[in-house]
Amino acid sequence: MDVTAMSGELVTGFQTFLTLAIQVLSVIVFLAVGYGVISKFMEAIGGRAAWGEVVMPVLVGGFVLAATAYFFTQATTLVAAIA
Repeated sequence: MDVTAMSGELVTGFQTFLTLAIQVLSVIVFLAVGYGVISKFMEAIGGRAAWGEVVMPVLVGGFVLAATAYFFTQATTLVAAIA
């Protein structure tokens, strides 16, 4: 058995796992931000919150999504550099 070939397969499997984990985390962040924005929007429609209160979750959510996309792109690039 060639140890080099086995370690290459291990690194490829680890790279695939980390890439999948990063993608799952990005989906979770997207869903959490979307839920927060939609719930605040529904409160404004129902009259329980002012429309001005909808702006802050949208701005913060947009920033969180942009930062998450940037950091996860950097992490994916780092994981790709491992192999």
